[in-house]
Amino acid sequence: MSGRRCHRSSTGAATFAITSGSPWQYVVMAGPRALCGGAEFTEGNDEQDTVRASACGGRPAYISATAAARSNPDAAVATAQKWFRRFDLDVAELRVRSVADSRRDDTIAAARGAGLIYLAGGDPGLLVRVLAASPGWDAGIAARRGGAALGGPSEGARGTCRGSPRLERGRWQD
Repeated sequence: MSGRRCHRSSTGAATFAITSGSPWQYVVMAGPRALCGGAEFTEGNDEQDTVRASACGGRPAYISATAAARSNPDAAVATAQKWFRRFDLDVAELRVRSVADSRRDDTIAAARGAGLIYLAGGDPGLLVRVLAASPGWDAGIAARRGGAALGGPSEGARGTCRGSPRLERGRWQD
């Protein structure tokens, strides 16, 4: 594969994602993905957030503040909850703020059954460190293959993409 960026919306298209084993593997994902450049939870995101909300199909919607874990993750969760109410969507926190959280059985079960997983912005390096090769992220990938939506802004999105400036061939590049 020659592509190194994945900042685009796709439905049923082949995309890159963090998976177990090798830090980066090519996987086919089925649910919609909407990755925006920032300014999450503000006017201008209505169209893509409508797609995300409709993809839930009655399954739970989650916000993960993993990338914001060092700053103010509770504020990110509260802001997401307020924003998604405009789409008649109740969003709960998928609490994955550490590697230990990403390996918890309840986290894995919640991610596997998700209709939406939204990765809040923050530190993409932290996002990769916490999620790379974790059972929680694998469960999120399984949910996406089953039609769940994946979304995120700027750093939350960038951390999920092959070619992230922070991770190349399993090694940190600062």
